Parts: sequence; C-alpha cells; structure tokens
Amino acid sequence: MRPRLVTVRGDRALLAAIHCWAVHRVPRLVRVRPADAAPGAVVLLEGEGLDGHDVRVHFGPVETWAIPLSSEAAVAVVPAAASGPLLIALSRQGLRSNTVGWDGPPGDRPARVLRIDPADGATGVFLDDPVVASLSHPADVASATAETFRVADVAGDVPGHLRFSPDARVLVWTPQRPLRPGLEHTVTIAGLLDLRGSEMASHASRFVPCRFTARDAVN
Repeated sequence: MRPRLVTVRGDRALLAAIHCWAVHRVPRLVRVRPADAAPGAVVLLEGEGLDGHDVRVHFGPVETWAIPLSSEAAVAVVPAAASGPLLIALSRQGLRSNTVGWDGPPGDRPARVLRIDPADGATGVFLDDPVVASLSHPADVASATAETFRVADVAGDVPGHLRFSPDARVLVWTPQRPLRPGLEHTVTIAGLLDLRGSEMASHASRFVPCRFTARDAVN
C-alpha cells in the first residue's frame, strides 16, 4: 500500500504544479482601448500576465502578435480583417485568456440603441420605473435633451430627469411624477449624437404602466 500512497501524493503534487504553472502563465484580459479603433490603429491591451514571449491577440477569428510593455499592458495593431462587434482574447504558449467584448470600428454603421427597458410592448411597468437605454457607442452627453429623448403618454411629454453612466453608454430617464396607469407610453430617441458627432439611429418603443409603484410591491 505504501507505494500507492506515494504515487497518489506524487500525482497530487504534479497536478498542483501544473495548476500553479497555468495560473501564472495564462494571461487575463481586462479591457482594450480605444474600443472603436480602426484597422491599422494601435490598441492598448490591459490585464495581467501579459509579459513574456509568444503573446498573441485574437480579434475573433483573426490573430495577430501583441507586444508586451509590462505584465499588465501590451500593444497590438488592429488587423485589416477585424471588424466589430466581436470578442477579443489573448494567448501565450497555447494558453488562452478570457474574452472581452469589443465594438470595433464604427465605420458607416450608425450608433444605435442595443436594449431598452422597459422592453417594447411591456405591460405591468411600475409607475416610478426608469427608462434605461443601452447604447452601442458612447453618446455626446450634451445632445441628450428633452427633445432627443422623450417619454410621452396621450396627454403629451412626461417630465423626467436624464443621466448617463460614466462611459456614456447607458442613458437613464427617471420620471418626475408617477406615470399614468393603464395608458400607453411611448419612448422616442431621435437626434441623439455619438462622440463622432454622428446622429444615432432613431428608436421608438411602447410600454404600459400598472397601478403600483416599486415601493408598493416591496410593502
């Protein structure tokens, strides 16, 4: 039995050594900047374990070399065949990192609303629910006004406050008064600009509030 115990312990030690080696050798990717770099442009890759030889960056199925600057940063040139949105990953000595989303060069594609909450056609929305728009590209904050982002019912525009996430990719509208229950409300986004000064694709959706607020549901 003794040789078997030695073998088990040896296997465990080998697996532990392999795990330790992999943890220290597998790169981890945190972000790629700028997020809308065009083909031929240099991007900065930020993460962990980015130093050493044979570091490659994968723009979806397109692969190119990365040049390490430190264990936390590397640079690469966006390949001509890369176009977003797609997932980017790093690899080193055959070990592949996690992936991060990348918008890619916007080209002629207009920025657009990726998601709206409440969703188009939603019912049972609380009277004090915000409207949250997720955007494909950062917006020009100054272009967000009561004219470019409107929530209206049959009586007209509903007053509300607009605010952005720090990266200007999420726009939140909060009503200044309770929404009117049972009435169709429309969300219209038109004339909003992105950071290039280009107008985002227009958006229109509808939802119907219920007779309760979020606080009523909690109580």
